[in-house]
Amino acid sequence: MPTVYARALERAALVLGSKERLRARLGVKAHELEQWLSGGREPPTEVFLATVDILSSTPVVARARPLRFDMVESALDRALSATGARMGNVQLARSDGLHIVAQRGFAPPFLEFFARVSHDGSACGAALKQCKRIVVADVATDPIFAGTVAGSILKEAHVRAVQSTPLLASSGWVLGVLSTHYEERHTPSGDELDALDEIARRAAYWLESGAA
Repeated sequence: MPTVYARALERAALVLGSKERLRARLGVKAHELEQWLSGGREPPTEVFLATVDILSSTPVVARARPLRFDMVESALDRALSATGARMGNVQLARSDGLHIVAQRGFAPPFLEFFARVSHDGSACGAALKQCKRIVVADVATDPIFAGTVAGSILKEAHVRAVQSTPLLASSGWVLGVLSTHYEERHTPSGDELDALDEIARRAAYWLESGAA
C-alpha cells in the first residue's frame, strides 16, 4: 500500500502535470523520486514539506480528497524526529475540548486521563486557551503541573518535559495541538522550535482544508 508520502507526491505530480515537473520543482534526481513514489523510501523532511506546499498552493476544489488523519499521523512522526522526542500526541479541538487523535509512546493511564482536555491545567490546554506554544522544561517544578493529578499522570508516563504547539487556522482559531514529550528535563532549541512551527503550519493547512 502506498505510504502517505507517496500519495502526497503522486498528487503533487498531478497538480504540476507530470512527474518530471515535480522532480524539477523539488530539485531531486529521477531515481530518488521513483523510490519515494514507490514507497520504498521516505523522502527527507524538506522534500515532504515542499510537496505539501505545492498541494496547499492549489484550490481545494482542484485537489483529490486529502487524507487528513494520515497527514496528522505524519506530522506527529516528523515532530518526534525533529525534536528527538520518543512520545507525543496530536489533539483536535472540538466544542467540548481537545481530543487525542494520534499518539506515540503512551499507555492507557495517560491516554484515558488526557482523552479530553477542556481546561488549561495542562500544557496542551494552556496552548489552546492562550493560542500560543507552551514549553514546560521541567514538569516536576512548573506551576502548571506541580502538585496536580496531571503532574502525577505525567510522572507515571515517564514524562519530565513537554512542549505543546497550537495548530492555527488562517483566522487564528486553534484547530488542534501538537505536543512532544521528553523523559528528561528539556528546553527545545531554536532549530527544534523552527521545525515544529513548519510542521504545525502544514498540519493546520490540511486540517483547515476540511478533508477527512
